[in-house]
Amino acid sequence: MLRSRTISTYRLAVIRAIAALSAIVATFAGASAWQARNTAPEGSGWVMAEVVTDRALIHQSPNDAAFVTDESNRGDLVWIREISPESEWVRIKPPAGAISWILESDVSEIRAGEGRVRVATTRIRPGRHGARLPGPPGVDLASGATVWLQPREPLVIPQRQGLLTWRAIEPPSIEPRFVRREHLRRIDDRKVPEPDGFVAAKGPGALALADDAKAGEPAEEIAEMPAKPPGKLESGEPVKPVPAIDSPAAPGAGAPEKGKSIKDLAILDIPDSLVGEKPEKAPGPDPVEPPRQGPEVEPIADVATEASSRPAGPVSALELPADRDSALESLESRFRVIMSEPLVSWDFRPILLACETLGRRELTTAQAGRLNRLKTMAERQEEIGRSSREFWNSMRRSRSHDPSGRTPDTPVTARAAPRFDISGLLLPSRRDVDGHLLYNLIGDTGLTIAYLKLPPAAPVEKWLGKKVGIRGRVRYHEDLRGRLVTVQDVELLEPEAP
Repeated sequence: MLRSRTISTYRLAVIRAIAALSAIVATFAGASAWQARNTAPEGSGWVMAEVVTDRALIHQSPNDAAFVTDESNRGDLVWIREISPESEWVRIKPPAGAISWILESDVSEIRAGEGRVRVATTRIRPGRHGARLPGPPGVDLASGATVWLQPREPLVIPQRQGLLTWRAIEPPSIEPRFVRREHLRRIDDRKVPEPDGFVAAKGPGALALADDAKAGEPAEEIAEMPAKPPGKLESGEPVKPVPAIDSPAAPGAGAPEKGKSIKDLAILDIPDSLVGEKPEKAPGPDPVEPPRQGPEVEPIADVATEASSRPAGPVSALELPADRDSALESLESRFRVIMSEPLVSWDFRPILLACETLGRRELTTAQAGRLNRLKTMAERQEEIGRSSREFWNSMRRSRSHDPSGRTPDTPVTARAAPRFDISGLLLPSRRDVDGHLLYNLIGDTGLTIAYLKLPPAAPVEKWLGKKVGIRGRVRYHEDLRGRLVTVQDVELLEPEAP
């Protein structure tokens, strides 16, 4: 008896030990899976950064007005990745505890904490802790995609077609989250950080390219080329074309120079310096402007006519200085001059031709990026100027087709004032205001268009059932929900019966 009880106790202890060991193994397996999903591999383009502000909002898209999914506090560590060198936003991996929502009908739980999409495609939505509704539509997941379910209460939302139930999941790796760059400071143990917190060096800690296909390739070091007067190309001398900013031939194009922040780069839009600069004020008293004789009108029509009929022949090339930086400054000055002219007279063809000529010289990476940005802006403004000239020509041709529309055939006379404030058929009414009996005024459609408040001694009997013209004060009355006319004069518009 005692031996049987001892064996039973031993078996129970062994079973409990096996169960505890299984739970520990499952916990470590889940932690390893989470670490594998939230750890950036070597050379993947993701780098570690630290939040340096008290509060950093995490958005669904790189926009301050986008849905806020979460927030990080000072000292939190996040994985970040570059969008582009000019962007003020960086992409981050969703922090620990972040959630997204998926329709319960679109996912099936295959094991504890793991689900699989069972429809052709489903669209998940980002979530926020404490929110009663899911966020705006996010990324799509195809059939068979694996999702990691979270032990949270589902959201049940009533809809017209029934109830919709949303399950909480971990945000998948393809769902982007974004945060502003000024909230972060990059961490890199291999290189000493620059003053702005982002190092521009090659290796696994370097900033990744915007293209995912080149995320694992390290950025090359940028070496300035020695200054060399261009002169004329001799026979056999190689001609180096200007690489595009986003092409693989220029991996460092658009990157900040050493000692400068990414914010110092010029963006692709037209900077204010190229639109127009205010001239410096000369010392001395201000010049006195002579009085104008009448209104001065800018002769836009003459400028448009001259610009719209410009010849389509060869464009004269601009003379560029030998120094490459001086040549770029000259082209930018010419760009500002053209931008200050009327829209229909824009002609950026000389600048585009000069950009092609300057692109054949040997340029540094910074000079090549500067030249490409100027060329892109010139092409865009040239297209705008061409469209404005086409519109002007079309408008001028349409005017010439109908010369009679310029001047009216008959003189325009002043419109005569209406004889009556309102007119219609006068009928009795049961409505009253402040004890005064009202009358209905029926319009041409057969509906009441106003209520009339007649003087007490007015001969109403000869006007009833006839069309009359009313002069008086017309206002809107809230209780009547219509117009109320305090009648001052009534004129019969129908002949009286003999």
